[in-house]
Amino acid sequence: MKNSPKTAKGLSATALILLFILIAVFLTYMIPAGEFAPGFGEPLSVDSFVWTERRPVSLFAIPELIVQSFLENATVIFTFFFVGGSVGIMVQTGAMQKLVSWLLKKAKGRHFLIIAGFTCIFTFLSLNIAARYLVSFVPFMIAFFVTLGYDAITGLAVVLLGSAMSYCTSPTGLMTLTAQSYVDLPPLSGAGFRWVCLLVLLALTVGYIYIYAEKVRKKKIGGCPPPKKLPKLDESGEGTSWRDGMIIGIYLVTIGFCVYYGSQGSLSAMRMSALFMVSAVAIALVDKTSPNDVVDLYIQSAGRFFAPAMIVGFAGTIALVWESGGIVDTIVYGLTLSLQRFPNAVKAPAMFVIQSLINCAIVPGAGQAAVTMPLFGPAAELAGIPLQSAVLSFNFGDGIGDFVLPYSSVLVSYLAVGGVSFRAWWKFIWKLLVCWIFAASVLMYVSTIVWK
Repeated sequence: MKNSPKTAKGLSATALILLFILIAVFLTYMIPAGEFAPGFGEPLSVDSFVWTERRPVSLFAIPELIVQSFLENATVIFTFFFVGGSVGIMVQTGAMQKLVSWLLKKAKGRHFLIIAGFTCIFTFLSLNIAARYLVSFVPFMIAFFVTLGYDAITGLAVVLLGSAMSYCTSPTGLMTLTAQSYVDLPPLSGAGFRWVCLLVLLALTVGYIYIYAEKVRKKKIGGCPPPKKLPKLDESGEGTSWRDGMIIGIYLVTIGFCVYYGSQGSLSAMRMSALFMVSAVAIALVDKTSPNDVVDLYIQSAGRFFAPAMIVGFAGTIALVWESGGIVDTIVYGLTLSLQRFPNAVKAPAMFVIQSLINCAIVPGAGQAAVTMPLFGPAAELAGIPLQSAVLSFNFGDGIGDFVLPYSSVLVSYLAVGGVSFRAWWKFIWKLLVCWIFAASVLMYVSTIVWK
């Protein structure tokens, strides 16, 4: 697997991120600087916005901002290495390959159930585990679906879009908890309707993936070829042994602990890294791998995740450029003012669209919640929109963009591991994106009735 697969014609994933960094720098020269400066003890509001002196970012400042981004995202970056090393130990044992081969035998004639089942599994896992940490499953899923006659995008989409569904609605997720804290709503309240939203978007997504995948399998459209290096599936027909069962069991227990800690809101990158380190040691003991081989395998496997880990650091630079140029609050201020021009009947869907546009400038969810929720909360109350709907607009706006923006660290990390170009991904995803936007707008309107 190449460390930097092509994401657009002639551009690697990292090169594309660097291009967007340069675009961000250019915007600091074009957009006036400003900030929200409320008085002591006063809430953030549109009236507290003030213009400030322009401070465009120099090209010479980019290297320092890149280093700063890497330092701020160090825990996420190193988690890729720890998780990747653990997965590499498990791959070496051959247990997962035998499990996937067994599933292939059971999959004949049940293609829809296989696609729907795996998509739902990754939706469940990502309820409390960040989507970026599920990227290690991508090579297995691509190998699995390619063997069934599908292409690389099918395997990638099952993992990535399955994760997207729980992230976009977040019935039990940290982002909902964070957003609700800014508008004084009970933690994770309103979960009932969020589950409805999850099921609607999940059904839409599963149907879309299946229709695309069947067109590829029946040769009606050309599929996306898989990367050259994929896990080789076991073809001996022997099935899994007790040793393989124990290895898979250890890995599932590790995932189970991640889900548990995530449901308690205490799954930090540090804790996840520690869990996967322990699982790697346990798997090595069961497989009777020598200490020297364990260390070598761990280092080699972690190295395969170098590209997605580095992409996280480079992608974070874009937000730092806009912050240094003082244009983030200006963008939010302009979009918030535009919300006031919409009729009250369509303000809820408009709020979702505006949140999506803001997500283009502030990709990290926690940062976006901190900036937008104190503004959108009062705006929603003035328009007679329930506060829960304002939080849902944040979930939709923050979630959907992370899986379509070419400088989203989550998306580009998956594309890097899956060896899929951004051009191929966009060709696949744009119609589903239109469906998502329409469905989310309708759900936003319905939410104002449900939560009235």
